[in-house]
Amino acid sequence: MSDLTFNRHDTYPAIGLVLTQLNPLWLEGIAAGRTPAELTAEGLAEKEPIDLTTALKVTLIMKTGTTVVEGICTYKAPEATSKKAGKVEYLPIAGDTSLAGDYQAQAEIEWPETGGQKRYETVPSAGYGSITIQPDLGSA
Repeated sequence: MSDLTFNRHDTYPAIGLVLTQLNPLWLEGIAAGRTPAELTAEGLAEKEPIDLTTALKVTLIMKTGTTVVEGICTYKAPEATSKKAGKVEYLPIAGDTSLAGDYQAQAEIEWPETGGQKRYETVPSAGYGSITIQPDLGSA
């Protein structure tokens, strides 16, 4: 089952994403022999939102077979709150959803250069999200 399903040629609603990473405090707790139940009881979450405040851009990438669709994500208002919470959205254009199929999906975050090197982070870091674009029953 897909994380998200669209009909072919749909351009609405926007694809909303919350970009997360493993919580370092959670990993430290697990490494110290604590159980997930103990950590959860203390209010620690396994994953935390990625703060996108300094991100240059976030790109949604979807792939099925040899077809790749890429689009720049935007932030919901208020922008500062969305960036801090790792929330982005992508509003597809007609060509993005013209081919029905099961797509693998990931977001690529571009961070400012460090030492002259461009920096990128891919979410999820393991595996892919999934988006299904199902055939349209109408003639659109």
